[in-house]
Amino acid sequence: MAQVEAEGAARLAEAEGRVARAQAELARRPERIVERCINEGDMQAAQAEAQRAFQSRSYAWYHLSALGLLHAELDGERCRCGKVRRSCPEAVLVDGVHGLRAWEARQVKEARAGHRHYLPDGHPALVDHRWLSTADPEYWLASQDGG
Repeated sequence: MAQVEAEGAARLAEAEGRVARAQAELARRPERIVERCINEGDMQAAQAEAQRAFQSRSYAWYHLSALGLLHAELDGERCRCGKVRRSCPEAVLVDGVHGLRAWEARQVKEARAGHRHYLPDGHPALVDHRWLSTADPEYWLASQDGG
């Protein structure tokens, strides 16, 4: 019985050693090694799908931004379409989209850095390099300084 226990303990120690070596090997490996284990076609399909999803989301933000430009505030109370701003369904819709101003601020930074951006033609940031988004911290600093 003692021999069986000793053999079992030896096998357990050997297995624990293999696990420890495997864990050490995984810790040393770069993350990219995983890509070799996945079917290359599956990896490319997943990357293409992720790119399509990114493009789709970017175009949705683009169109919301364009709609916002068509229904931008003129004088504090009126929309460009002529309605009182709070009575303009399009302006109310665009103003209620959480994250639109932050998205525009990121796109402005991309455009100003000379990178690809998704701002619609005629966006104030493309027309006037001094334009600041309300989501940009510099906007709030400039408004506090009076400029």
